[in-house]
Parts: sequence; C-alpha cells; structure tokens
Amino acid sequence: MSILQMIARIFLYKITYLGLDVTVPEPLPTDHCLLTLDNCTIFPHIGSADVYARHQMAQICVDNLLNFFSGKPMAHQLKTDNA
Repeated sequence: MSILQMIARIFLYKITYLGLDVTVPEPLPTDHCLLTLDNCTIFPHIGSADVYARHQMAQICVDNLLNFFSGKPMAHQLKTDNA
C-alpha cells in the first residue's frame, strides 16, 4: 500500500491507527499531514529493534572489527567502483 493510500484510509477512518517505521520521502516535510494526526505514529527506524535483532547487529559489528584488524574481508562490506 502506498503512503497516499494510507493517508486516504486514515482520513476516512478505515485505518484506526497507523504506525510507520519508514516514510517516503524521508524524513517527511515538517508540514506533512501525517505529522498532524493523533492516530499516527512515525518511528525512527526502530521496527526491528527487538533484543535478538540488536544482538545480531552488535555481533556483525564485532565480527567486522575483528576481521578488519586481522586483514580479513568484512561481512556486509559495501563495495564501491573506486575502491
């Protein structure tokens, strides 16, 4: 469902409450209509922030640091054309 469809549904009360973790555009302009609604909450990318997910993210960071300082390739390393 697009953001426009969600906006239409929330204004028509077909959606009782809307919680968003990602918006388009991001960030929303300060005068965006979603920011004026009492039945809409926009979270700052914390939808995956359960304990297990955060533990896994921390483990990836530790593994990448260990690999970097050991001269090994890092998992999830971004590759660029000019690197």
